[in-house]
Amino acid sequence: MLGGLVVAGFFWIRFIHTPPGRAAYDALLLRLPLAGPLVQKVAIARFARTLSTLHSSGVPLVQSLELVADSMGNKSMEKLVRGSLTNVLEGEGIVEPLRRSGLFTEMAVSMLAAGEHSGTLDKMLDKVGDFYEAQVEASLRAMTSLIEPLIMIGVGIVVGAIIVGMILPIFRMATLLFS
Repeated sequence: MLGGLVVAGFFWIRFIHTPPGRAAYDALLLRLPLAGPLVQKVAIARFARTLSTLHSSGVPLVQSLELVADSMGNKSMEKLVRGSLTNVLEGEGIVEPLRRSGLFTEMAVSMLAAGEHSGTLDKMLDKVGDFYEAQVEASLRAMTSLIEPLIMIGVGIVVGAIIVGMILPIFRMATLLFS
């Protein structure tokens, strides 16, 4: 059984290092109950922060979106940004493809829409980046505080098993000697 797990793990690692495997893995990450929202927030924060920096530096939006897509770190989100690039080239705004995808939160899309309509996209992107970076930090802190008691329980069980494993033979020897 252990050999089967090792072989399956080997093939899984090989699979996720292929382009379709990486895309499937990233899509799976976004659907996981605890990790999905965290991965989504990290990707949105990275998107907002990178696009804000590029846009405020005077890089054209089309070129900025290409660079942002390369830095997303998640193939599903990268595909979405590349799709929005196509829409921007056709004259549509950046917001609608993000809204239709469902991968960006409604709050992020609304703030980007407000920035796009008011002409302060880089400032709104900064605010979105700040907000989601704070959300990621708070989520990680909460997960860490939830994991600590589980680790303490696990350590207690291991120490208890070691103690029982040491004392039980002594009691058995004592019962054999005195019986």
